[in-house]
This record gives sequence, structure tokens and C-alpha cells, in this order.
Amino acid sequence: MNLLQNDHSTLSRQDWDLLSNILHAHDAIDIFSTTKQLLESHSMLPLKVRSKPTVALSLHQQFFASLLPFLQRTKFFHELSPDACEELIQNNIKIFGMFHGDFIIRGVNGMDYPAFRASLRALYAGDVEQICQAFTLRLDFDSALIKLLLMILAFSTNCGIVSFDSPKVYSIIGNSLSIMKVQNIITSVCWKYLLYKYGLAVAVKKFDCHIKYIVDLLQGSYEQEKLQSIQAVYKMIDATKQTLAITN
Repeated sequence: MNLLQNDHSTLSRQDWDLLSNILHAHDAIDIFSTTKQLLESHSMLPLKVRSKPTVALSLHQQFFASLLPFLQRTKFFHELSPDACEELIQNNIKIFGMFHGDFIIRGVNGMDYPAFRASLRALYAGDVEQICQAFTLRLDFDSALIKLLLMILAFSTNCGIVSFDSPKVYSIIGNSLSIMKVQNIITSVCWKYLLYKYGLAVAVKKFDCHIKYIVDLLQGSYEQEKLQSIQAVYKMIDATKQTLAITN
């Protein structure tokens, strides 16, 4: 990376390599171009078809399914036990997919596509277009930072709403310890990157803003849960979980 020139940061050479690998891991998915192609193909459909929830669902599936290939492009994922890998998918796919979706929709100007806006209205309640637009605008325009945050979410012990399952509690504790080591490494690199790029005051503000962003995503998700239409999204997420678990 060009940032390495005249480097006076606390980032070690190993940290820079990890940062570069994370950025390449996301770029290798090539999800921006595939999402844009999908939006353009949907825009050519008849009006009645464009307004169906299936348009939004097909995009949602891309956002959620991207978790596994993103993880698989890191050495950390392959160093974890199969149970720990499955736990990552089960616990983090929902919020990762929502956060990733906002990032991608902003990157491809998804809200400019009437077919996408219509399909959102068919799935969600309230002023969904305005809410979606507001969330995308809140994202930082430093794409390297967003990709680092996505990797932190991907390697979180649990970035969703926790449900207690006593038979699994002992295996979860063991898995969580190994996952937490990875999460700490990536979070440390993210923080060093923020300090290097922006200084302490701005680094604190940016990190805090995105913690608040994720909490708001969780809150918004909770508020939508009881909607009949949203059950299609959750069924799709569950199906994607199972597919990724089998693939892994």
C-alpha cells in the first residue's frame, strides 16, 4: 500500500501485510460488479415483476452469502476448528450481511434503481427508502476502514442478538476464546490504522460512530422482526446459513 511510504505509525510490517490481505480478500469477491449487474438486469424486468420482494431478496442473499468467501480468504479462518468456523457463520451472518449490504448499495448507487426501491417497499415497513438511504450516508467514505470493520464483524464471537442454548455453552466458550484472539488482532490493526490516518480525536469519533451504527442496525432489525413480510428475509438467511455450513 502507498500508506507504507514514510510510515511513522505503530503498524508493524506484519500489520501492514494483514491490512493489505484484508483489502484484497474483499476485492477478490468482486461483489460490486455482480450487484450492479443484478440491479441492471432487474431494471429490465416488467414493472409488475420489479416490485416483487424477490428482487430485494436476491440481492440480500448476495450480501449474506459473501461472508464465507470473505472469511475463507484469510489464514485465520483455516486455523480455527470446524465448530468455530460454523459458529462464525451462525452468529455473524445477519449483521455482517446488513452492514455489507449498506456498503455495497452505496458503492453501486443502488438507491438510484427504481426496481430496488420498489422491492424494498414490498419487504419492509415504514419509510424504508429514507431509512436505507440514511444508513448508507452514515457509512465512512474510507473504504479500507469499512473493509476492516467488516472483517471484525466476520470474526466476532457474536455480533447479533444472543440466544442462550445450554447444551452448547461449553463448546461455545472454547470456540469463543480462539475466535476472540483473531478478533483482537484485527481490531488492533484497525485501531492502529485509524490513529495513523486520522489522529487520536478523529480515530475515536470514527470508531465510536460505527459502533453506534451497528447497534442501530441491530435495533432496526429487532423492530422489523414481527412483520409477516420480513419472514421471507429470515428464511433466506437461515437457508444461506445452512448452505454456507455445508460448503465449509
